[in-house]
Amino acid sequence: MLFHAPVLAGRERITTEGASFRAFHIRDTLPEEDLVVDYWISPEVPGQLVKIVYTTSLGDTLSSVEIGKVKTDSVQRFDSLE
Repeated sequence: MLFHAPVLAGRERITTEGASFRAFHIRDTLPEEDLVVDYWISPEVPGQLVKIVYTTSLGDTLSSVEIGKVKTDSVQRFDSLE
C-alpha cells in the first residue's frame, strides 16, 4: 500500500490485549479506493506499529490488526536462530 496523504490525528494512549502504549495516531485517506487507514505507532514497540484499522469512507471496518504481547527478549531470540 502506498501512502496518499497521511496526517497526524493526535497523540493517544492505546490499549491492546497485550499492553498499553503512548502512540501517534496517523490517518490516511485513499479516496480512489474509498478507504481510510488509521494506524498507531509508538517508539516503545519494536517495529513501532501498534495497531492498524482499514475502514470505508462510510465507517465500515474492513480489517483491523493490533499487536499482542511485546517480548523484551525478541532480539536475543532472533540472534540465536540458526
